Amino acid sequence: MDLKLIAQHLVPALRVSLRAPGLCLTGLDGGRPLDDEQREPWIKIKYGVTRPDDWVGVVPATARFVRARGAPQETLDLIVKVNPRQGLARNLIPWIAARNHVVLDRPFLHYRTAAELDRTAERELHVYELAGKMNVLREVLPRCYGWAHDPETGEHALFLECLTGVERLDATGASADWPPDAIDAALRVAARWQAAFWGANDKSLAWAGPRPTTAAMVAATSLWRGLLNDARSRFPHIITQNVWRRRYALIETMSDWHKVKDALPATLAHNDFNQRNVGFRTAMPPESMPGEGEAADRAAHAEHQATTNTRLARRLLPRLKSKEPSAKNSAPAPGAKANGAHPDVGAIQHMMRSNADSSIVVLDWEIAQCNTAARDLVELLTFVLPPTAEREAIDRHVETLRDALIKGGVSTGIERDAFFEGFRSEIRVQSINRVGLQLLFGAQFQLAYLARINATVERLLDLYH
Repeated sequence: MDLKLIAQHLVPALRVSLRAPGLCLTGLDGGRPLDDEQREPWIKIKYGVTRPDDWVGVVPATARFVRARGAPQETLDLIVKVNPRQGLARNLIPWIAARNHVVLDRPFLHYRTAAELDRTAERELHVYELAGKMNVLREVLPRCYGWAHDPETGEHALFLECLTGVERLDATGASADWPPDAIDAALRVAARWQAAFWGANDKSLAWAGPRPTTAAMVAATSLWRGLLNDARSRFPHIITQNVWRRRYALIETMSDWHKVKDALPATLAHNDFNQRNVGFRTAMPPESMPGEGEAADRAAHAEHQATTNTRLARRLLPRLKSKEPSAKNSAPAPGAKANGAHPDVGAIQHMMRSNADSSIVVLDWEIAQCNTAARDLVELLTFVLPPTAEREAIDRHVETLRDALIKGGVSTGIERDAFFEGFRSEIRVQSINRVGLQLLFGAQFQLAYLARINATVERLLDLYH
């Protein structure tokens, strides 16, 4: 997204979120750290061709501003997160498949299940808009100062709190083996928003990814076979003959065992609920908003502590008059028309409140979808459990989520036998779909977690066969 456009939208967003109608931006510095290009080499593919003044991905930034004429200058460290205009189904996955000669019987986008990773540009923005009304979301999100939208490109940008002091969050996915209490804490937090969205469907969650049904999964049988066969030849030390044989059998019998999921209630699934996006604050953010009592000057998130890319860093000093935000400069709410509207003052100021009810923060809702409660449960266990985990310990984690849902008011589709059958079915889906796609990504990129998650999902299949 063009830096000038970001600055133009940041002004009305800060005027609303900081309750400073006379605020004037005096500077905006930022840029992606140099090591981001090495840590996330797929960024260029996800965002396509960019201009020198474009910001993409997660950009640490510092805004300098005055609240009114003659007032002292203040600074605010924040994250400008620009979501890609297209989903993985249209750029990264087809590019990897073509570049690595992955044999599929049709373009990836032509499979019904590709909808999970298509049209993702506005999903995270909708989550932050909902957080203005729903504490169960707001309590796990970074503070949001507002957002920007470029109607010409379809890009969206979020102006987020610059997190510091967050444990267990690891964007590389290299660290795992969470202790049981950390896993349970994350599951209890997930249960809060799952309970709030319990009984959802593709109509009520029209903005999210569609629910993966048995019909859609079976229609993509040739995709699952193609991914599995490629992984077998490419990673024989990971997809052994025994692993290949079991997963192939699961693909062939999917029309039988997947129906269990169809019968269960759906909810909002984060769909990427693992240590790359979930962390624990070591200190709660102050209740006062930046500038109330003293200027905010937070350090950048640990993930972005590397030296700022000076080639990309820009300083912008826009000549903006001190006045109430106009419709032209306002950041439109999700679903608003291209000409924009005033920011939702109540929603943005509500999102500015501290998530004091929870020490857990959940990032990156780009691929949120309608799915069963087991989706995020299995995702988390696959990524943070050790491959030697025992059945008794895993059962306790499943019961933790189930108990938290019941305490959250859920009364349907929560019977123990049905819940565990849904969990068992989701493990099988995980081994075919999620792990299958991670193996596809591994064909192009070095993924620190690839072998481990495969070993863990194999362990889960062994224990819940």
